Amino acid sequence: MKRTTQARRLIRPTMSPSHVVRTARAAALALALVAVSAVFDAPSAVAGNGLIWVKAKDVNLMALSPPADAEFDIKVVRGSKAISRLRAALITLVESSPLSATVLEALRDKGDVFIVYDPGFPESNMTNVLGDKLAKFRPDLFDNADELTDGIAFPVVIGRYLAKWPRNEIAAVLASELIGHGIQHLEGRLETMAEMDAKCEAGLYKEQVHQDLGFDKHSSLRVKFRQDLEWRWCTDFKRYMKAQRPTQMALWKQLNPDVPKLLAEFADYVIAKRSFVTARVQSE
Repeated sequence: MKRTTQARRLIRPTMSPSHVVRTARAAALALALVAVSAVFDAPSAVAGNGLIWVKAKDVNLMALSPPADAEFDIKVVRGSKAISRLRAALITLVESSPLSATVLEALRDKGDVFIVYDPGFPESNMTNVLGDKLAKFRPDLFDNADELTDGIAFPVVIGRYLAKWPRNEIAAVLASELIGHGIQHLEGRLETMAEMDAKCEAGLYKEQVHQDLGFDKHSSLRVKFRQDLEWRWCTDFKRYMKAQRPTQMALWKQLNPDVPKLLAEFADYVIAKRSFVTARVQSE
């Protein structure tokens, strides 16, 4: 990774209010004057002008501070506490979920991973947003990603609501937003995928973490997640399986489905769908 001496323009204006953006950019310049510890997994932090930047598991953890005059619908978690929670969630994810750890290693091998806490995200309050707005994978987050990494940038933004959640819940969200969408971005599929397909695949990574961390599958949150996964995001995928791979439909009938097998089926589904679209375009 290219060090912070080359970090000039950090956060896109679309990320949060412009004054937070200016603060982050000023902080990036300040960081250029400070030597960042090269020891990974150490809680060595560099803070200044509203930005905290540490590394854990070879992942960049950043926290933006809101401006003094900002007003939110909840009391936001301070940057240092948010970093502590994100670090704990990341370590839990890597050490408890082999599938997520494998994908994360692939992402780090091809670039740099960034988990950015922004208390200004989302812009709407909780009564107006869905659960998937707790965090968001943002491949366009950085103005000049090549100043921060020699490879591909994999940034995910964590909002003020998720920062208050328990460690395991944050880890599960990271599985979908960072691991799921991250691998799609790495393979060059994210921008061309239908939203429901992207969320279906990402949701499968989250399902695996639910299993790895021993979540109660009968809780209302987990039941709602499973319903959304099967009947909202994975409907086209399940339709394909029913038509082309009927013997594998039994995977969906398990309380803890075999996620690697479902991901293998999903890979075939993506190829079949791409071939269908290509053939249709050529025939027109």
